[in-house]
Amino acid sequence: MESFGISYDDPSVTKKEKCRYDACLTVSQPILPIGNIGVKNIKGGKFAIFNYQGNYADWGAVYNFIYDEWLITSDYELRNQPVMEKYLATAQQNESTLLNIEVYLPVK
Repeated sequence: MESFGISYDDPSVTKKEKCRYDACLTVSQPILPIGNIGVKNIKGGKFAIFNYQGNYADWGAVYNFIYDEWLITSDYELRNQPVMEKYLATAQQNESTLLNIEVYLPVK
């Protein structure tokens, strides 16, 4: 089983309580949606993948690098699809958490 997060809003622009986020798990068999639990097929395509291993407190710097440095100097453009995060290690997130995450940036 793999776990992913899909963020639809930028917390530096959207109020924290208005940010939308899907917490996703891969499944190997069909499941029926119940209540707030739904089924989502994640669209494929080309992605630039960035790996981050480090403190939760420094996590925002990853997105600053991706958008403010890497994207503007690359030959890629964003596709109309939200960014995805693949969690390679599961841990309770707090200021001292060590993360191991891949960021999937949809590009063309």
